[in-house]
Amino acid sequence: MRTTLAAATVAICAALATAPAQAITINDDDGVAIAAALGDPFNNIATFDLIGTSPFCTGALVSTTAVLTARHCFDGYSPGQIKVQFTEGDGTLLHQRNAASVVHLNPGGGDVYNGSDLTVISFLDPILDLVPFRLVSEVFVGETVRMIGYGAQGLGSTGHNSTYNGTRWGANNILDSIYFPGSGFGSMLETDFDNPAGTSSTLPGSTAMIAGEGTTASGDSGGPLLVQRGSEWVVGGILTGGTTANSVYGDISIWTGLSGAQQRSFVETNSDAEFWAPVPLPAAVWLMLAALGGLTVLRRRRVA
Repeated sequence: MRTTLAAATVAICAALATAPAQAITINDDDGVAIAAALGDPFNNIATFDLIGTSPFCTGALVSTTAVLTARHCFDGYSPGQIKVQFTEGDGTLLHQRNAASVVHLNPGGGDVYNGSDLTVISFLDPILDLVPFRLVSEVFVGETVRMIGYGAQGLGSTGHNSTYNGTRWGANNILDSIYFPGSGFGSMLETDFDNPAGTSSTLPGSTAMIAGEGTTASGDSGGPLLVQRGSEWVVGGILTGGTTANSVYGDISIWTGLSGAQQRSFVETNSDAEFWAPVPLPAAVWLMLAALGGLTVLRRRRVA
């Protein structure tokens, strides 16, 4: 059943593919102010100027000199045609860098829904005042995720209608499914957009809309799927596509995951990105705990 659903989703996405442009659509109940507030803190999410077109797609800063984004946005383009941009939430430009290299996981691979839709764009002049995202290989069905983006924006009942104002929006969702397309590259992740009435759910799972729920819209590409580990937002996937041409409730968004060995190796080989892991206690702390444990045992023996 999972394989059948995944195959159907890929077929729909391929049929509805549009030119890449970052977009976020939020539910009517929360509206514009919430979407702007959810997107505002993430100055370490990038957009691009591609041959004079900006914003174009999006990406996540994963080291001081590299951004992770979607391969299908930049297949066939040279570094000299790409500028990497970081802005405030209101669109005010903070940094712009000329791309120095563009490396794809599967250059010219065609199929973007096979787990290979990843690209690292590097630049020479480091960004030192923004904190790079760490990444995570393990995400879980049912956990809350967040998507962030530039460009076309709107409400779930009407869609984005190709409306752009250059600000950065965000939206929440629940991760509905994880599947492996069988290509060997790794995982794909899916969410759908539940409506306020709880009557729209394209994918199996919860139909209850959560606070700030939204989705990506037409052509939204390269944006990170963020999950929380402790108090930290980390990147769990990169947006490949979806099933909408004008966002409405029930639409599916699909991210290329980072759990596959090829996916993770590609990112680590082509950038200084770090993958999140629980922080181990320092050796000195372990020694102290071990000593305290020994004293406890000794005291118990003396009492006995």
